[in-house]
Amino acid sequence: MSSPLLQTLLTLAALLVFSGLLITGWQWRQLQHRNRMRKHLDAVLMRRMFVVPVRKVRVAVKPREWMQAKFQQLADWLETPAGQQVIAKEDRDLLAQCGFYNRKGSLYLLLARVLMMVCLPLALWLWSPGWYAKQPVIWLFAAVALGYLMPKWLLRRKAAQRRNQAEEELPLLVD
Repeated sequence: MSSPLLQTLLTLAALLVFSGLLITGWQWRQLQHRNRMRKHLDAVLMRRMFVVPVRKVRVAVKPREWMQAKFQQLADWLETPAGQQVIAKEDRDLLAQCGFYNRKGSLYLLLARVLMMVCLPLALWLWSPGWYAKQPVIWLFAAVALGYLMPKWLLRRKAAQRRNQAEEELPLLVD
């Protein structure tokens, strides 16, 4: 091959490669522009689209699951500093002596106290309306205090029984 023919072929090949690169770049730019336009159009349409509010479907909660969730929230609250004040260290020690080592013991003690603090004044009001009529506030306070202290007294009694039982079984365990 002659040199002018080789030079023409190389020039033609360079022009083909250059034009291929130009066409590829142009197509890439067109693709980028189309993607930007599509995103912009989607955003505009989403803003202007009529949205029908979706009704929230209320799932029926079973009473047992609801109670368990509420008890769990209450048990979690008992671990906070405020809950630590409601069920004091002495009460937690009594619960441990009675065999209640988990959080449920504190929860049951709190529920027993609240229940007794409500039920005793209510029972006093329902069954004996006459004899405390002169000083109802004092009797009401006494009933609430008794309702607060009665579960603790029962815990002390149960703890004493467990200690006595341990004292009786300890010699058998040692032998």
